[in-house]
Amino acid sequence: MKNWAKIFVLALSVFRNFALDKVPDGVCVRKFVNGKLVSVGSCEENNGGDIIYGIKKKLRGQVAEMGNCDVMYKLNCFKYIPAPSYAYFKYDAAKGLCEGIGGRLANIYDVIHYKLIESYLRSKLGQQSLFYVWTGLTYRNNKLFLTTGEEVTFPIEYWYGKTTNQGSDPTWTRTHLYVSKDPNSGLRGINAPPPTSDAAGPLCEL
Repeated sequence: MKNWAKIFVLALSVFRNFALDKVPDGVCVRKFVNGKLVSVGSCEENNGGDIIYGIKKKLRGQVAEMGNCDVMYKLNCFKYIPAPSYAYFKYDAAKGLCEGIGGRLANIYDVIHYKLIESYLRSKLGQQSLFYVWTGLTYRNNKLFLTTGEEVTFPIEYWYGKTTNQGSDPTWTRTHLYVSKDPNSGLRGINAPPPTSDAAGPLCEL
C-alpha cells in the first residue's frame, strides 16, 4: 500500500469522530460536507486518485439507483442531455456538460449497447425525422476507438452512410451518433464530422 493510502486509512481510523478542523500535520482527510468534497490537512500532494475514483464510482451507483439514467448497460449509466430548442452544442461545450454531472462523453461498447442507445434516442425525436448527438468515440483511419484507446468495431449498417470512410482529413476524429425515425435509413449511425460541427446535445457516460 502506498504511503499516502496508509496515512489516509490511519487518519480515518484514528480521527473518525473528530471534527475536520482537528486533523494533525501530515494527514489529509477528505469527506463530503453538505454535498461537497472537503479536504483538510496536508493535502498539497494530491495523490489520492484512487480515493477520488472510488467516490465517483459510488456516486455513479447512486445516480443509477435514483433512476436518473436513460440507459443502463453493464452497470454503466448513460444519459442524454438535450440542447434547448433551436440550439446546438459544440464539442467542447458538450464535453463540459458531461463533466459537469460527473461523467464524460459516452463510449458505445458494442452492437447491443448501440441498439439500446439508438432506441432511447429515437423516442426523443419528437417531430424531427433525424438528429445527432456527440459521443466519446474517436475516429482514426476508418476505425473507432473507446476512450480507453481500445478499438471497437461495428457492422457497416451502424456507420453513417453505410461506410467506414468518414473523410480523409485526419483532424476529423470526433464522433456523432445519427438517429433516424427510419431504422433502415442510410442517414443513421456513427459519423466523424468536421471539428467545427455541433450537435443536439451530448450522450454522457456516468
